[in-house]
Amino acid sequence: MDKKHYVAVVGATGKQGGSVARYLAQYTPFEVRGLTRNPNSKAAQELKRLGIEVFQCDIDEPASLDRALEGMYGFFITTDYYQPETLANPQHEIEQGKRMADAAKRAQIKHVIHSSLPSTSQISQGKYNDVYHFDNKAKITDYLYSLSLPVTVVRYGFYMSNWVDMPQTFQPDPNTAGGYCVGVPVSSQTQVPLFDTVDDGGSCVGYCFLNPRETIGKTYDLAYSYKSFDQMAQIMSKRAGVPIRAVQLDEQAIAQHPLYQNHEILRMFQFFSEYHQFTDESLYKTRETFGGLTEFGAYLTQIEWKLK
Repeated sequence: MDKKHYVAVVGATGKQGGSVARYLAQYTPFEVRGLTRNPNSKAAQELKRLGIEVFQCDIDEPASLDRALEGMYGFFITTDYYQPETLANPQHEIEQGKRMADAAKRAQIKHVIHSSLPSTSQISQGKYNDVYHFDNKAKITDYLYSLSLPVTVVRYGFYMSNWVDMPQTFQPDPNTAGGYCVGVPVSSQTQVPLFDTVDDGGSCVGYCFLNPRETIGKTYDLAYSYKSFDQMAQIMSKRAGVPIRAVQLDEQAIAQHPLYQNHEILRMFQFFSEYHQFTDESLYKTRETFGGLTEFGAYLTQIEWKLK
């Protein structure tokens, strides 16, 4: 593969898109065009220093997308549910995804990789039909396939970084001298599929772009393994050298927590408590395809995590 192969990456200054853009630029033969609304941001300047072409693009405007995809071989698609327009109108995320899919079809993109999620509504048979940042992405995936595009789907697991960076995470534990507790709105034994979005996300997507014959038409669930909130707390406790435990919050504490006040996030945690996001078979397939991914303890060491 020579350097004439270009890949356009949506949200190149964000967590997912940024990791993909940086990995492709540093470790593959691809030239990278990073799409962003603000090419003058600090994150955009850092991409430029890596030799990435930073391209101003508004995915709400079809003409802007057409200019961004001109001459591209590949296209990494991700959507952000938590942008203000989508929080006010969840359908906006689906509309953005469809616009990107239509633009990819017009540009005759040879390989589309979509960052998606499974449908909580389908898995729960309609019980969890309001976890929009899951269901919206599943609907975008369906639309991409309806256009007969050459698609690889990657479904990211629970971000390790989100767990570490949760607001008001660690509070003094009233039951343990010198200890801390982290509150969750469900049982502390609830398991989630953990994934290092920044490092492993870029390498997994890079592998897919480098191996189109193997990966087009496939769906990959990206996670190292399942861990409970309690197990994560124990791993953090070992690194911090102080007792840390996960505890289930009562209704009053949930209502006052800055993260769980978001109804959609609360419903996502409740979904996790009843259903598995991914199957054990799909995680085995991920390990078989991509090799070793980062486990939680290694991630804490990698980011030099300390109890604040």
